[in-house]
Amino acid sequence: MDADLLLAFAKRVYQAVEEQGGSADDLQRVLKDDGLVKKIASLIAQSGQAEVESDDSKEHVQEIGQPLIDPASLSTYHLTIDYGKNLQKMIAEGQYDWVNDNITQENFPIRGKGKQEVEAVIVHFGKTMSSEAVLEEFNKMNLDPPDLETLLALGAAYPKLQREFPIVSLNPVWADPDGDRDVACLSRDSWRRDLDLRCFGVGWLLSATAFSLSAGVLPSAWALGHSVPYTSSILGLLVLLSLASSGFSGHTLDLSIPCCSDAVAGVFFSILHDYISKK
Repeated sequence: MDADLLLAFAKRVYQAVEEQGGSADDLQRVLKDDGLVKKIASLIAQSGQAEVESDDSKEHVQEIGQPLIDPASLSTYHLTIDYGKNLQKMIAEGQYDWVNDNITQENFPIRGKGKQEVEAVIVHFGKTMSSEAVLEEFNKMNLDPPDLETLLALGAAYPKLQREFPIVSLNPVWADPDGDRDVACLSRDSWRRDLDLRCFGVGWLLSATAFSLSAGVLPSAWALGHSVPYTSSILGLLVLLSLASSGFSGHTLDLSIPCCSDAVAGVFFSILHDYISKK
């Protein structure tokens, strides 16, 4: 099994468990439950097949270039962006509980001028999507990716939104010292509101958000999703799953299926949430 794929899968699962109130200790307990491991492994094999069938059913729509969602059907959030403020001031207005140290004026220079108006809409695509796929959908919907300043304006004007779901701006993309491509994200950690960075290349779980276009305003767009921390306990779980899954209908744990790892993470967190709630 490819180590990079395994690690990416582990990150998604751990984030999903944390958002349901679980921890690494819960994952350690799962390692000792052979029945639960086999149940999850069976669902992994099934989810891969379901993903392929879902992609086939949408192939015709994608071929003719129609967007998945009509932006005119979405509710809007009005924002005012003041590019005359420095980045530190914009961040302070959001009153975040924690801010990633790499979100600085040097790494994310302000490029806009004056004050501009945008209308934001929340879009849930209802499927796993890579960053590139989200940007392609934005193009079909006549939307452009926003800048960090727009993300910060949203965080300040609607602080409760990020408690419901993480909100990621796909522009600009910053190359960190390790060579990863990162984008800014409004996220949550238990009760905290965080301003963090997420990996552009990881992809986004199950849903995405976007800014709509409106006459006379700056077009902008958003993407929502998950990238998550790595812990060693979940790797042990994945090794067990890779072995257990080989006994189900001839399938193995195949994370090379496009978008399969995100879909599997969705299965994981629902199963693990049920398991954790019974403990």
